[in-house]
Amino acid sequence: MTDQIAEPSAADAIALLEVMLEGSPIRLNPAARPIAFDLISGIWTFDPKPNGALCVEGEVNAPKLKIRCEPPVFVRLLTAPEFHLEEGEELSVEGDPNLLTPVINALSAGQGLLAVRSEQISRSRKTRPR
Repeated sequence: MTDQIAEPSAADAIALLEVMLEGSPIRLNPAARPIAFDLISGIWTFDPKPNGALCVEGEVNAPKLKIRCEPPVFVRLLTAPEFHLEEGEELSVEGDPNLLTPVINALSAGQGLLAVRSEQISRSRKTRPR
């Protein structure tokens, strides 16, 4: 029997983005604008407004940028130190790619994924009843 890792869903990929942006100052950045992520099986909008969810299902608040790709490509885009499309994979950008700058800055200023995950595990241990 071969162990296989399931490919991430659109919801998984967006949840990863939210975790990676958690604690960043992205909501305070006046240059941050809504961005739509069409992850084939679902469209999600990153919306940095001060209140509410950071990412919402559907295309809302008229994003001026849309990124379209499969969820595994999106996850690699967020996590791979060097990103390259594999044969048969596609990534398209519609709109002003400069709108990604605040998100990229927030991601690069944040902690690495492993540190974020370690912090979450640590917090969950502290809040669990003994």
